[in-house]
Amino acid sequence: SGPGSSRSFDSGRPAIEVRPGIPSQERGAKEFLYKGAPVYLGDATYFHVAEASATTDDRGRRAIAITIADEDLAAAEAWRRAHAGEVAAVLLEGHVLVTGIVKPHVDGPLVLSGHGSGATRAEIDFLVKLLNGEY
Repeated sequence: SGPGSSRSFDSGRPAIEVRPGIPSQERGAKEFLYKGAPVYLGDATYFHVAEASATTDDRGRRAIAITIADEDLAAAEAWRRAHAGEVAAVLLEGHVLVTGIVKPHVDGPLVLSGHGSGATRAEIDFLVKLLNGEY
């Protein structure tokens, strides 16, 4: 398996699972719960996290910025180009952590805010600490 395609933790960094949002009736759609509501997601891809930080999205909402580790950067950029403008979710151990719209730029971190109602400061702070290995 190449970068972006396995759950390998060989790098010593946490690996996140990213899935594009897809219509519930589409073949292969898997149902997950996010804030008590169902979300339907496509196939998983895995990337190792170099760093996570709190930020704001282009609408000023609280968001998380996830910098992908160098070994997965090319695969992550290709994934981002393929899903630009779509809803996506970041999962850890099968649980949806945050959803948001995939931004088309490829020269920075993956930035996701809580799609719909947005993410609270406490949710973003928790995710940042979790992805930075502080728990």
